[in-house]
Amino acid sequence: MTKEKKEKGDVYITDEITENMRRAETPSIFRMIMDPKEQFEKIRANPKSLIAVIVVTVVTFIVILFMYFNFSVTEELSKGFSEQEIQLMVNVGKTTLLIGGILGPIFGITVASLIYFVVAKLIKSTVSFKQMFSMFAHVNIIGAIGSIVHGLVIMFLPSMDPNVSVTSLGSIINVEGMVGAILQSIDIFGIWQLIITAIGLQIVANFSRTAAWTTVIIIALIGTVFTVISFALNSVTGF
Repeated sequence: MTKEKKEKGDVYITDEITENMRRAETPSIFRMIMDPKEQFEKIRANPKSLIAVIVVTVVTFIVILFMYFNFSVTEELSKGFSEQEIQLMVNVGKTTLLIGGILGPIFGITVASLIYFVVAKLIKSTVSFKQMFSMFAHVNIIGAIGSIVHGLVIMFLPSMDPNVSVTSLGSIINVEGMVGAILQSIDIFGIWQLIITAIGLQIVANFSRTAAWTTVIIIALIGTVFTVISFALNSVTGF
């Protein structure tokens, strides 16, 4: 055996040992904030999701509880309705919040995983749905933290509009109409999550840097288009 072959063999063995060590390690959702690359390596080798889903759901539900106890119908919406009808709207709204707080996170993670998994298969990636689901279960902690920040700010500054994210451009540039809706969709934590997602696609799904960023940007733009369409429909229907 030549020296060169021996060195290549040593490198292969070292890589195999490293990969086996990663398979024995469980990714940490909290370390995703400070060390996402290492967590993505662990997710690729050991795609666990349960703890991440539970943490994201609990954090989201805490924010939902805050909204639940502060839920009310605006004076504009309550015009023309009796006190009983207003109370019914409040009860329906609160029930919807609780259901959304429990089912929303898992639904959002599943939909995002499915969309990106389809894209991955279109570009011939070997990533599994389990790996993609685990990735998004962990990435969603960024959005959950953003929700906590929003809830805390609204708690201490009740004069702020709770429907406008305090970490979005919409909270800084007060513009109404369609432009305001677009500004509200540009959020610090949202951008952070997009960046982390692009990094994750490169490590977990073996996307090229160009493919990862192109995918993330296109999907984000599609989301913005849906925001504009939703606002336009609301303007027409009045709901």
